[in-house]
Amino acid sequence: MNQIKRRSNRSNSSNENSCSSLSDGFGKSKKRASPPTDSVSIGSSMSCSSKVYRQGYGIGRFRFTKKGNIFKMIEDEQWTEVRKMIQTSRGRKKCMKTDTSGLSVLGLALGVHAPLDIIAEILKINPNSSMEKDMFHAVPLHIACLNGVSSNVVQHLIHHDDNKTTLLCDDDNRLPLHHAVEYAIQKGDDEDDEDVDLEVIKLLCSISPETLRMSDIHGESAIDMAQMVKVQAIDVDNPNYKRADKVYKVLKKANIRLYRFEKRRAEGLPEPEKSDKSIVTPVTEDITEDITSGTSTMMHVFD
Repeated sequence: MNQIKRRSNRSNSSNENSCSSLSDGFGKSKKRASPPTDSVSIGSSMSCSSKVYRQGYGIGRFRFTKKGNIFKMIEDEQWTEVRKMIQTSRGRKKCMKTDTSGLSVLGLALGVHAPLDIIAEILKINPNSSMEKDMFHAVPLHIACLNGVSSNVVQHLIHHDDNKTTLLCDDDNRLPLHHAVEYAIQKGDDEDDEDVDLEVIKLLCSISPETLRMSDIHGESAIDMAQMVKVQAIDVDNPNYKRADKVYKVLKKANIRLYRFEKRRAEGLPEPEKSDKSIVTPVTEDITEDITSGTSTMMHVFD
Protein backbone atom coordinates (compact mmCIF):
# COMPACT_ATOMS: atom_id res chain seq x y z
CA MET A 1 0.00 0.00 0.00
CA ASN A 2 1.49 3.34 -1.10
CA GLN A 3 1.10 6.47 0.95
CA ILE A 4 0.05 9.56 -0.89
CA LYS A 5 2.37 12.45 -1.55
CA ARG A 6 1.32 15.75 0.00
CA ARG A 7 4.06 18.20 -0.86
CA SER A 8 6.75 18.91 -3.44
CA ASN A 9 10.14 17.20 -3.08
CA ARG A 10 11.74 20.63 -2.97
CA SER A 11 9.66 22.25 -0.25
CA ASN A 12 11.55 24.56 2.08
CA SER A 13 10.72 22.67 5.25
CA SER A 14 11.38 19.20 3.89
CA ASN A 15 14.92 19.91 2.71
CA GLU A 16 16.37 23.37 3.15
CA ASN A 17 19.53 22.45 1.28
CA SER A 18 17.78 21.10 -1.79
CA CYS A 19 17.18 24.45 -3.50
CA SER A 20 20.50 24.37 -5.32
CA SER A 21 20.53 20.63 -6.00
CA LEU A 22 18.21 19.22 -8.61
CA SER A 23 19.16 15.68 -7.66
CA ASP A 24 17.56 16.30 -4.25
CA GLY A 25 14.40 17.57 -5.86
CA PHE A 26 12.44 16.83 -8.98
CA GLY A 27 15.43 15.63 -11.02
CA LYS A 28 15.23 12.02 -9.89
CA SER A 29 13.02 9.27 -11.21
CA LYS A 30 11.17 7.63 -8.35
CA LYS A 31 8.16 5.48 -7.62
CA ARG A 32 4.82 7.17 -7.24
CA ALA A 33 4.14 8.21 -3.68
CA SER A 34 6.48 5.64 -2.15
CA PRO A 35 6.70 6.41 1.59
CA PRO A 36 9.93 7.23 3.40
CA THR A 37 11.42 4.63 5.71
CA ASP A 38 10.17 6.41 8.83
CA SER A 39 6.66 6.59 7.41
CA VAL A 40 3.85 6.96 9.91
CA SER A 41 1.01 4.49 10.15
CA ILE A 42 -2.56 5.41 10.97
CA GLY A 43 -3.00 6.06 14.64
CA SER A 44 0.69 6.51 15.52
CA SER A 45 2.07 9.39 17.58
CA MET A 46 1.83 12.93 16.28
CA SER A 47 5.53 13.53 16.91
CA CYS A 48 6.31 10.90 14.31
CA SER A 49 3.56 12.28 12.10
CA SER A 50 5.07 15.75 12.19
CA LYS A 51 8.33 14.47 10.72
CA VAL A 52 6.50 12.71 7.92
CA TYR A 53 4.38 15.78 7.22
CA ARG A 54 7.53 17.87 6.84
CA GLN A 55 8.65 15.40 4.18
CA GLY A 56 5.30 15.77 2.48
CA TYR A 57 4.03 12.22 2.80
CA GLY A 58 1.35 10.31 4.66
CA ILE A 59 -1.95 11.11 6.26
CA GLY A 60 -3.01 12.12 9.75
CA ARG A 61 -4.70 10.18 12.50
CA PHE A 62 -8.39 9.48 12.71
CA ARG A 63 -10.55 7.78 15.27
CA PHE A 64 -11.06 4.06 14.72
CA THR A 65 -14.52 2.70 15.43
CA LYS A 66 -16.04 -0.74 15.46
CA LYS A 67 -17.97 0.20 12.35
CA GLY A 68 -16.36 0.81 8.98
CA ASN A 69 -14.04 3.82 8.75
CA ILE A 70 -14.17 5.57 5.39
CA PHE A 71 -10.58 6.85 5.66
CA LYS A 72 -9.32 3.31 6.24
CA MET A 73 -11.48 1.92 3.44
CA ILE A 74 -10.14 4.48 0.98
CA GLU A 75 -6.56 4.03 2.11
CA ASP A 76 -6.94 0.26 1.57
CA GLU A 77 -8.65 0.86 -1.79
CA GLN A 78 -11.75 -1.09 -0.81
CA TRP A 79 -13.85 0.55 -3.50
CA THR A 80 -16.89 -1.70 -3.21
CA GLU A 81 -17.13 -0.97 0.50
CA VAL A 82 -16.56 2.74 -0.08
CA ARG A 83 -19.42 2.84 -2.59
CA LYS A 84 -21.73 1.21 -0.07
CA MET A 85 -20.59 3.49 2.76
CA ILE A 86 -21.17 6.77 0.94
CA GLN A 87 -24.73 5.77 0.15
CA THR A 88 -25.56 5.68 3.87
CA SER A 89 -26.37 8.71 6.04
CA ARG A 90 -23.42 7.86 8.28
CA GLY A 91 -21.09 7.62 5.29
CA ARG A 92 -22.26 10.95 3.92
CA LYS A 93 -21.50 12.57 7.27
CA LYS A 94 -18.02 11.04 7.21
CA CYS A 95 -17.43 12.64 3.80
CA MET A 96 -17.54 16.00 5.60
CA LYS A 97 -14.60 15.09 7.87
CA THR A 98 -10.85 15.60 7.69
CA ASP A 99 -8.00 13.82 9.43
CA THR A 100 -5.67 15.50 11.93
CA SER A 101 -3.53 16.95 9.14
CA GLY A 102 -6.50 18.59 7.44
CA LEU A 103 -6.64 16.01 4.66
CA SER A 104 -10.19 15.58 3.43
CA VAL A 105 -11.89 12.41 2.30
CA LEU A 106 -11.74 13.80 -1.24
CA GLY A 107 -8.01 14.55 -0.99
CA LEU A 108 -7.27 11.04 0.25
CA ALA A 109 -9.42 9.48 -2.46
CA LEU A 110 -7.59 11.42 -5.15
CA GLY A 111 -4.21 10.56 -3.67
CA VAL A 112 -4.84 6.82 -3.95
CA HIS A 113 -6.46 7.08 -7.40
CA ALA A 114 -10.06 6.32 -6.49
CA PRO A 115 -12.38 5.62 -9.44
CA LEU A 116 -14.11 8.63 -10.99
CA ASP A 117 -17.58 7.60 -9.83
CA ILE A 118 -16.43 7.71 -6.20
CA ILE A 119 -14.77 11.10 -6.67
CA ALA A 120 -17.94 12.44 -8.28
CA GLU A 121 -20.13 11.13 -5.46
CA ILE A 122 -17.91 12.63 -2.75
CA LEU A 123 -18.07 16.00 -4.54
CA LYS A 124 -21.84 15.67 -4.73
CA ILE A 125 -22.06 14.98 -0.99
CA ASN A 126 -19.57 17.69 -0.01
CA PRO A 127 -19.23 20.23 -2.85
CA ASN A 128 -16.94 22.48 -0.81
CA SER A 129 -14.37 19.76 -0.18
CA SER A 130 -12.56 20.58 -3.42
CA MET A 131 -11.62 23.96 -1.92
CA GLU A 132 -10.57 22.70 1.53
CA LYS A 133 -6.91 23.25 2.38
CA ASP A 134 -4.80 20.87 4.43
CA MET A 135 -1.89 21.74 6.71
CA PHE A 136 0.26 22.53 3.65
CA HIS A 137 -2.50 24.80 2.27
CA ALA A 138 -2.90 22.28 -0.53
CA VAL A 139 -6.32 21.72 -2.04
CA PRO A 140 -7.33 18.34 -3.50
CA LEU A 141 -6.26 19.42 -7.01
CA HIS A 142 -2.69 19.86 -5.76
CA ILE A 143 -2.76 16.33 -4.35
CA ALA A 144 -4.27 14.95 -7.54
CA CYS A 145 -1.56 16.50 -9.73
CA LEU A 146 1.27 15.52 -7.39
CA ASN A 147 0.13 11.88 -7.41
CA GLY A 148 -0.48 11.50 -11.12
CA VAL A 149 -4.27 11.27 -11.18
CA SER A 150 -5.74 10.70 -14.66
CA SER A 151 -6.75 13.64 -16.84
CA ASN A 152 -10.45 12.74 -16.86
CA VAL A 153 -10.58 12.85 -13.05
CA VAL A 154 -8.62 16.11 -12.97
CA GLN A 155 -10.92 17.59 -15.60
CA HIS A 156 -14.00 16.62 -13.55
CA LEU A 157 -12.48 18.24 -10.47
CA ILE A 158 -11.59 21.46 -12.29
CA HIS A 159 -14.99 21.70 -13.93
CA HIS A 160 -16.63 21.29 -10.51
CA ASP A 161 -14.73 24.37 -9.25
CA ASP A 162 -15.32 26.44 -12.38
CA ASN A 163 -11.52 26.43 -12.91
CA LYS A 164 -10.82 28.29 -9.63
CA THR A 165 -8.49 25.75 -8.03
CA THR A 166 -6.06 25.86 -10.97
CA LEU A 167 -4.94 29.28 -9.65
CA LEU A 168 -4.46 28.34 -5.99
CA CYS A 169 -1.00 28.06 -4.43
CA ASP A 170 0.12 25.87 -1.55
CA ASP A 171 2.65 26.75 1.18
CA ASP A 172 5.48 26.47 -1.35
CA ASN A 173 3.67 28.87 -3.67
CA ARG A 174 3.24 25.97 -6.06
CA LEU A 175 0.30 25.69 -8.37
CA PRO A 176 -1.31 22.47 -9.60
CA LEU A 177 0.71 22.96 -12.81
CA HIS A 178 3.99 22.84 -10.86
CA HIS A 179 2.93 19.57 -9.27
CA ALA A 180 1.74 18.05 -12.55
CA VAL A 181 5.12 18.88 -14.10
CA GLU A 182 6.99 17.43 -11.15
CA TYR A 183 5.04 14.19 -11.34
CA ALA A 184 5.47 13.90 -15.11
CA ILE A 185 9.24 14.38 -14.88
CA GLN A 186 9.58 11.83 -12.09
CA LYS A 187 7.10 9.33 -13.50
CA GLY A 188 8.41 5.80 -13.85
CA ASP A 189 9.32 2.91 -11.60
CA ASP A 190 12.88 2.61 -12.87
CA GLU A 191 15.68 4.71 -14.32
CA ASP A 192 14.98 3.49 -17.87
CA ASP A 193 11.34 4.58 -18.00
CA GLU A 194 11.08 7.59 -20.30
CA ASP A 195 7.33 7.50 -20.88
CA VAL A 196 5.37 10.50 -19.68
CA ASP A 197 1.66 11.38 -19.61
CA LEU A 198 1.22 14.98 -20.70
CA GLU A 199 -2.57 15.23 -20.71
CA VAL A 200 -2.97 16.82 -17.27
CA ILE A 201 -0.28 19.40 -18.09
CA LYS A 202 -2.02 20.24 -21.38
CA LEU A 203 -5.34 20.56 -19.59
CA LEU A 204 -3.99 22.96 -16.96
CA CYS A 205 -2.18 25.07 -19.58
CA SER A 206 -5.33 25.33 -21.67
CA ILE A 207 -7.59 26.33 -18.80
CA SER A 208 -5.27 28.72 -16.94
CA PRO A 209 -2.37 29.68 -19.24
CA GLU A 210 -1.39 32.55 -16.94
CA THR A 211 -0.01 29.93 -14.53
CA LEU A 212 2.77 29.18 -17.03
CA ARG A 213 4.56 32.32 -15.82
CA MET A 214 3.88 32.04 -12.11
CA SER A 215 6.81 31.07 -9.87
CA ASP A 216 7.10 29.06 -6.67
CA ILE A 217 9.07 30.02 -3.55
CA HIS A 218 12.30 29.11 -5.37
CA GLY A 219 11.48 31.52 -8.19
CA GLU A 220 10.83 28.68 -10.61
CA SER A 221 8.05 28.48 -13.14
CA ALA A 222 6.84 25.17 -14.53
CA ILE A 223 9.01 25.52 -17.62
CA ASP A 224 12.03 26.36 -15.42
CA MET A 225 11.56 23.03 -13.65
CA ALA A 226 11.69 21.07 -16.89
CA GLN A 227 14.63 23.02 -18.29
CA MET A 228 16.68 22.66 -15.10
CA VAL A 229 16.26 18.87 -15.15
CA LYS A 230 17.46 18.80 -18.74
CA VAL A 231 20.54 20.81 -17.83
CA GLN A 232 21.30 18.56 -14.90
CA ALA A 233 20.82 15.34 -16.87
CA ILE A 234 23.12 16.58 -19.70
CA ASP A 235 23.02 13.29 -21.63
CA VAL A 236 20.18 13.40 -24.17
CA ASP A 237 19.83 9.62 -23.87
CA ASN A 238 19.19 9.87 -20.14
CA PRO A 239 15.55 8.91 -19.36
CA ASN A 240 15.31 11.91 -17.02
CA TYR A 241 16.34 14.18 -19.89
CA LYS A 242 13.86 12.60 -22.28
CA ARG A 243 10.95 12.94 -19.87
CA ALA A 244 11.86 16.53 -19.03
CA ASP A 245 12.30 17.39 -22.71
CA LYS A 246 8.80 16.13 -23.56
CA VAL A 247 7.35 18.26 -20.78
CA TYR A 248 9.47 21.25 -21.80
CA LYS A 249 8.22 21.14 -25.39
CA VAL A 250 4.60 21.14 -24.27
CA LEU A 251 5.17 24.10 -21.94
CA LYS A 252 7.20 25.99 -24.55
CA LYS A 253 4.41 25.62 -27.11
CA ALA A 254 1.87 26.84 -24.57
CA ASN A 255 4.05 29.84 -23.70
CA ILE A 256 4.38 30.81 -27.37
CA ARG A 257 0.62 30.62 -27.85
CA LEU A 258 0.08 32.76 -24.76
CA TYR A 259 2.53 35.37 -26.04
CA ARG A 260 0.78 35.53 -29.43
CA PHE A 261 -2.60 35.83 -27.76
CA GLU A 262 -1.45 38.71 -25.55
CA LYS A 263 0.33 40.42 -28.46
CA ARG A 264 -2.83 40.33 -30.55
CA ARG A 265 -4.83 41.79 -27.69
CA ALA A 266 -2.24 44.54 -27.04
CA GLU A 267 -2.28 45.52 -30.71
CA GLY A 268 -6.03 45.91 -30.59
CA LEU A 269 -6.75 43.14 -33.07
CA PRO A 270 -10.22 41.56 -33.02
CA GLU A 271 -10.92 39.26 -30.10
CA PRO A 272 -11.22 35.58 -30.94
CA GLU A 273 -14.57 33.90 -30.69
CA LYS A 274 -15.65 33.40 -27.08
CA SER A 275 -16.51 30.00 -25.72
CA ASP A 276 -19.15 28.95 -23.25
CA LYS A 277 -17.29 29.22 -19.93
CA SER A 278 -19.07 26.14 -18.60
CA ILE A 279 -17.31 23.95 -21.14
CA VAL A 280 -13.86 22.47 -20.65
CA THR A 281 -12.77 21.05 -23.98
CA PRO A 282 -11.03 17.67 -23.76
CA VAL A 283 -7.29 17.97 -24.25
CA THR A 284 -7.29 15.25 -26.86
CA GLU A 285 -9.37 17.37 -29.26
CA ASP A 286 -7.47 19.19 -32.00
CA ILE A 287 -7.89 22.92 -31.48
CA THR A 288 -6.35 25.67 -33.62
CA GLU A 289 -7.78 28.89 -32.21
CA ASP A 290 -7.46 30.73 -28.92
CA ILE A 291 -10.53 31.13 -26.75
CA THR A 292 -11.32 33.41 -23.83
CA SER A 293 -13.45 32.14 -20.97
CA GLY A 294 -14.88 34.49 -18.33
CA THR A 295 -12.26 36.41 -16.39
CA SER A 296 -9.71 33.64 -16.80
CA THR A 297 -8.23 33.13 -20.23
CA MET A 298 -8.83 29.68 -21.68
CA MET A 299 -6.41 29.02 -24.50
CA HIS A 300 -6.40 25.80 -26.42
CA VAL A 301 -2.68 25.81 -26.95
CA PHE A 302 -2.19 22.52 -28.72
CA ASP A 303 -2.83 21.81 -32.37
